Amino acid sequence: YIQSETGYADIYYYKEGDSSSIKITSGDGVYFNPSIAVDSNGYVHIAFMETVEQGDNKYFRILYTDNVGGTFKTPVELNYTNYINFGHPSIVVDANGVSHIVCYSRDNSGVYIVYANYSSGVLSQPIKVNSTLVSANISAPIPDLTVDGNNNIHIVFSAADLDHYSNGNPNFNYTAVYYVNYSNGVFSTPIKVSGNVEITFHPSIALDTNGVIHIVFAGHPRTELLDYDIFYVDNSTGSFSSPLKIFDTEHTDYLPHIEVDSHGFSHIVFYETLNDLSASKLYYLTNSPYPPHEIN
Repeated sequence: YIQSETGYADIYYYKEGDSSSIKITSGDGVYFNPSIAVDSNGYVHIAFMETVEQGDNKYFRILYTDNVGGTFKTPVELNYTNYINFGHPSIVVDANGVSHIVCYSRDNSGVYIVYANYSSGVLSQPIKVNSTLVSANISAPIPDLTVDGNNNIHIVFSAADLDHYSNGNPNFNYTAVYYVNYSNGVFSTPIKVSGNVEITFHPSIALDTNGVIHIVFAGHPRTELLDYDIFYVDNSTGSFSSPLKIFDTEHTDYLPHIEVDSHGFSHIVFYETLNDLSASKLYYLTNSPYPPHEIN
């Protein structure tokens, strides 16, 4: 997204080889946080956020567009009936060209992870991934998703830790990463994959060609409030492993993203800020024995 001097912000799309980028929003709003997926025919599907003002109040909404047919269609809005806000969308497209979106949403009782899809020109009503997993604050639950060869959806998100509920109420001092899948219109029972890591954020998920699930997330013990580290889990043995700390510094490491190549090796990028806020860095990690291209 690009912000103008007037305070507006728009979403732009660029494909390698094109002479210029394409502005896909109207120029009279604040649009940001785009998520992109490409289908098997090379068409682009994009979900993004917009800040909407109503009087003295602001709220977030999610919009979707694609260029199926050659040009970007007018963005359509994720229905927010009974919801106050939507934010931080992640999008993936299955083999049938159906777009799947997960994001956070707030209603009068709390913050949830919700799911919707776009098929045959219709954006579905959002449904809660799991109504018992409520987050304490609106910035924490940034979900991620991927799709397998059978068009099953795999989702990870951070939420209140079910192991720290008291009388049905969550203790928001503890958060965990949960995995669910979505098949034939039914969500699986959430599986906690963050082990004994007490505070978690920003999970990312990928599948390899053997169907193994790979997950990374940022986390830390409750006693180390600024020392986020990067953790990794997979289910290569049939069940999820204990979290492996793959990067450990005294600084704040977060916002990881994972992809898995055709050989099953993981490639991870993440963001770090120094504790005195004097600098920030991007890091790349891999378990591949093959040398990556140079990263400047």
